[in-house]
Amino acid sequence: MRTIKKTNLFKIAVILLILLGGLTYCTKTGEELRCSCMDELYFYSEGEKEYITDIYRFSQDYLHVGFEQHVNDADIIRYIRKTGLFKPGISKFYRPKPTLHDPQEDEYKMLFVQTKKKKSCAELKEIIRTLENSPMVTFAHLSFCYINDCMDPVSFSHYFNVKVKDTDDLADLYAVAQETNTKVVRPPGSIYSQTFTLMANKYSKGNSLQMANYFYETGKFEWAYADMMYTTRLLD
Repeated sequence: MRTIKKTNLFKIAVILLILLGGLTYCTKTGEELRCSCMDELYFYSEGEKEYITDIYRFSQDYLHVGFEQHVNDADIIRYIRKTGLFKPGISKFYRPKPTLHDPQEDEYKMLFVQTKKKKSCAELKEIIRTLENSPMVTFAHLSFCYINDCMDPVSFSHYFNVKVKDTDDLADLYAVAQETNTKVVRPPGSIYSQTFTLMANKYSKGNSLQMANYFYETGKFEWAYADMMYTTRLLD
């Protein structure tokens, strides 16, 4: 009986150590980053998984929001203020420009908004869900800061780029796009002859960063990455 009890106690001790170690790991950064955001804050570089937070600091109070192009600017500002979630000052509206191709038309208006208080990643995701329930909002994304400065936050746009293995066989590209409810919006340019630009929104299987990772993880494409967006200085 004693042997059994000691064995059980040993197992319990091991389990507790694992759990406590996991809790410590989750709270090391003070942002619950590696626990609640692990699923979306990484990308692939030359086949290796890397984390955006190794380059930028995770922002606990900025979100990157896209709106339907036809919605009046004043209505967007009124909506943002009516939520009661954000500080009065918002960033200037700006339009997307994919890294690899000149835009043919502007699908969305975009801006950065700042919450009244710093939030955990889980809380910011809940705000994102609230925003995306609005018919005028097309997407809302987490944001990042330069290590010592968040006057000009950065985020990923609604665009992502995918390099196909064979331009004569695009069945996989369009099949995965249909599966994920993403849209091929620009064909390859003369320089990037195998690279297509796609678009994700709130109706897609995930945001553009998640979709770029998903496309790459299928093993059907050479590489895929989301476009990063930079804004001008925030206005009062």
